[in-house]
Order: sequence, then C-alpha cells, then structure tokens
Amino acid sequence: MKNTISKGLLFFIPKSVVDWSSKIFHYVYFQRNPTMQIVFGTLVLCGHAIVVIDIFPILYGIYHDDNHVLVPMLLLFLNLLAFYKLCNADPGEITQNNHALFISIYAFDGVLYKKKTVCKTCNFVKPARSKHCSICNRCVHRFDHHCVWTNNCIGALNNHYFIAFLLTLIMMCLNGFYMALRSIIAIAHFSGMVHAMIMESDGKMIPVSLSALVQNMELHMVIHSS
Repeated sequence: MKNTISKGLLFFIPKSVVDWSSKIFHYVYFQRNPTMQIVFGTLVLCGHAIVVIDIFPILYGIYHDDNHVLVPMLLLFLNLLAFYKLCNADPGEITQNNHALFISIYAFDGVLYKKKTVCKTCNFVKPARSKHCSICNRCVHRFDHHCVWTNNCIGALNNHYFIAFLLTLIMMCLNGFYMALRSIIAIAHFSGMVHAMIMESDGKMIPVSLSALVQNMELHMVIHSS
C-alpha cells in the first residue's frame, strides 16, 4: 500500500521535489535544529501583535482605568523564561564521567531494565529508566521524549522547566481568549447591539439573534481595525 501511494505521488510530482521534501522533513523532525523554536517564537510574536494592535485599543477605549498590559506581559515573560531554560537545560545526559552516578539511582528490575543491556552508541551499560535519543545522539536519565519545539530532550533534570513551560503557555492562551471575549462583549454592550431589535417581513420586532449579533460584531471589528 505504501509503495502504491509513493508511486502515485511520483506520477504527479517530480522525483526531485519528493526527494527535496523528504530531506526537509527529515531535517526538521529527525535532526537537532532550531526550526520549530523559530516557529514557536513567530506564533507567540504574531499572537501578541494581534493583542497589541486589535485588543488593547478596544479595552483601553472602554475600560480606561484598568491595567490590561500587566497580566499578558507577565505571562509572556514567564513563558519565555521557562522556554529559554528548557531549551538550554541539561535533561540528564549520561556520559562516561557521570555514568556511575546515574546507574546507582534506580535498581534493575530484570524485566524492563536489565544489567547487561548496553547502549551500542554510547558504549556503556544503560542505567535503569534511561533511553538513548536518536535525534540528540545521547542517553538521557529518565527520558520522557524529544521535544522538537525546544530542540531538546525532556528528562529527569529539566522536566520541571517543561511543566512550567506548559502551564505558562496554557495560562497565556486562556488569558488571550479571556481578553478577546471581553473585548467582544464590551463592543456588544457599548454599541447597544445586545439590545437591538430586528424587523421581520411581517413587521414584527424580535430581539437580534446570536448569529446576527456575531456577524455584526465581526463587521464592527473589521471596520475598527482598519
């Protein structure tokens, strides 16, 4: 099936393009490189640019006395700090110099972790609960996974930074959603759209529907941003 699909793609796409795409894919996902770090930074930058350009003017235009900058900037700082630490922290790399220390931490259970299991790349007995990362080409103590977003392994010595990174990222996204929702609700109330009425074909006046309200607010946002 896989060969059939490959042959089908080669029928429509030049082989040189397929080979080039395969090399790019292999480089991004199977070699250490900063591609996804750059992607993450770009996404964060674009997201906060939208907040500064579109949301801040609305919130400060309606809620003059509130501080709308402190929370998003604080969360951004904490997230980038955790991201920086996670990208550069040692995940628990096992070398010939510290091998004796790591091999003494966990006992071999004889089932999943055996004393005679040797890492052929690092050329030493693999300590219990360690794993060799093929992307970083090193054994890592209590290896969890290789994170392409940070271009680093997640292991015993940097998993606290990973948790901090995830928590601050979630909080940053939730705060962005809250600010966007608050700005939309503020526009709806400030403009009086929530109390608007629509005349039907028979002349009967009914409250504006949710779909019509959303469409009107989207139009208002486009006009406001332009």
